[in-house]
Amino acid sequence: MKEKSIVKLKKIDENLNKMDLDKDNLGIVLKTESSTSLVLFFNKKIVGDYLVVNINNSLLDEQKESLPDQLVKSLTNAISNNKLNLKKHSFKPMQYEEYSMVQLTCDKEKYLKFGIHKGEIGIIVENYSINNEVLVDFSGINKKGNFYGDCISVNINDLKLIKTTGN
Repeated sequence: MKEKSIVKLKKIDENLNKMDLDKDNLGIVLKTESSTSLVLFFNKKIVGDYLVVNINNSLLDEQKESLPDQLVKSLTNAISNNKLNLKKHSFKPMQYEEYSMVQLTCDKEKYLKFGIHKGEIGIIVENYSINNEVLVDFSGINKKGNFYGDCISVNINDLKLIKTTGN
């Protein structure tokens, strides 16, 4: 394995499975030794989240693709300036499950422009988040049988859980 190369998990063990990693997860080798590598894996459910794990090279498959030079430079700078937490060994958990019922807890211009107000009930659409925002469907059918509402991106801090998919 070479440093800054892209790798794919070809096998997982019980420890990796507990970390929410699965076969075919992609990562970037940060440091390498004879039989192990320190690899940064990205969270598939929360864009911007990552974990770093020391892993046996036999579990990894080095990919033909390579990182662009600018990204390698940025990654190297982040590591040398301690902006990348190399001791982060777990992903952040998803705060809301797909299809969970949530309530909007505040009025903000970005919601009001879609006619969505504090107290409205919606459903989480996807099982991932980007920049702490999730896609919420606030649509429905009114008493006259007309469709209303929108599916919009909402900050997770502006939501309250009403009911999970398991309830």
